[in-house]
Amino acid sequence: MNKEMKSHLNQILVEHLNENNSVNYLSLQNIAQFKQSFCKYLQEQLHITEDNLDESYRRWCRQLHSGRSFQETRRFAVYILWYRCEFKQYSIAQLLGVSTRTIRRDMRVIEKQMFH
Repeated sequence: MNKEMKSHLNQILVEHLNENNSVNYLSLQNIAQFKQSFCKYLQEQLHITEDNLDESYRRWCRQLHSGRSFQETRRFAVYILWYRCEFKQYSIAQLLGVSTRTIRRDMRVIEKQMFH
């Protein structure tokens, strides 16, 4: 299958999923609400300067997507995707490159931190 045909089939799939209200983001970088909250986290908690923010954000998104991020950072990403973006466990697991079981554990920890 050539590159043009793959691109066309991908476009059809994206349109179909969007029509069915399914989450279809290729990466965390494409989620505006996530970017806004996570960049704020990078600036406040990790003291990333405005000049380095875009590159740092892209790097963190790659680490999160590959499942190689720090547990605390992953949990913050889960919090944003769960509470602010209202994604389901399966979608969060796909975006963060981990199992749904890991996401459930993170959600339990987040709930305990928030309500206790």
